[in-house]
Amino acid sequence: MHRDGNLEWFLFVRYAFDMTTGAIGCNQQAYIDRLLRKYGLDQCNATKLPMNPGTDLALLPLPAKPTKLCVLAYSALIGEFLFVAINTAPQISYAVSCLTRYMVVSTPAYLEVAKQVLRYLRGVKGDMIRWCARDVSYTHTVGQVYGYADVSFADDSTNRKSTLAYFHFVNNAVSSWRSCLGSIVATSTTKAEFQAFAMCAAEVMYSPKLCMELGFTQLHATTIYEDNTGCILLAQHMHLRNRSKHIALHFCFVSALMESGQLTTVQCASADNIADLGTAARARPAFERMKAIMFGDRR
Repeated sequence: MHRDGNLEWFLFVRYAFDMTTGAIGCNQQAYIDRLLRKYGLDQCNATKLPMNPGTDLALLPLPAKPTKLCVLAYSALIGEFLFVAINTAPQISYAVSCLTRYMVVSTPAYLEVAKQVLRYLRGVKGDMIRWCARDVSYTHTVGQVYGYADVSFADDSTNRKSTLAYFHFVNNAVSSWRSCLGSIVATSTTKAEFQAFAMCAAEVMYSPKLCMELGFTQLHATTIYEDNTGCILLAQHMHLRNRSKHIALHFCFVSALMESGQLTTVQCASADNIADLGTAARARPAFERMKAIMFGDRR
């Protein structure tokens, strides 16, 4: 194996290195430019949000028989959004998660909603997720992994499942994330929050191992910030009742991580829970504030 210099491109992701600060950044500007040209939106006006607050895709009429061409076009676009969302655009995770639920029943109306995401990407295509040890805040240490978990309770009007989200951070920027619909219908906010907490905890099993391979070993338990008191009590004190048995597997998994010292939890204010951005379409001030934190810009 030969060293041919710094990694600059990998799977349509561009990486940039700052040799002065040691910062590493990445984006998919070239890939997004290609998408804009493909869909004829390279000269469009950029939007400020990927999805407007209050948008409910379930209110759009569903066709009796979906048009095959429309379904194919919609599915292709959503697939390309997923590639961007999982690599360099965590702030569109919620919007993309909602759009994926209509892959086989899409109509031109759904396609128009999806194109708003593309118009949003046009305006932020040059933004980079920037990891820099020098910018780590005093509340954390260099190389420390920590996460946020949150939920939007029973927000899917078609089946009353909840939207779960988590975001893991290291060296001042987001490193892994997910927004998705819960697998079961939770009957309380605490149980829904615990689903999201358990999903975030599952990532705790992987992230420290990756960090070790990259050269910064995790010496302490991974902290997950949570804004629901009931969820925190359930995790910390193993307070499982008969009415919580349907989340028993989540409970046992989190309990094992807490007892082994791999995981700890800290309560935070709802306004400071970054995972909130993955649970609903937020207004522009909150959206941009949380997005800046995710991308490593805490000025």
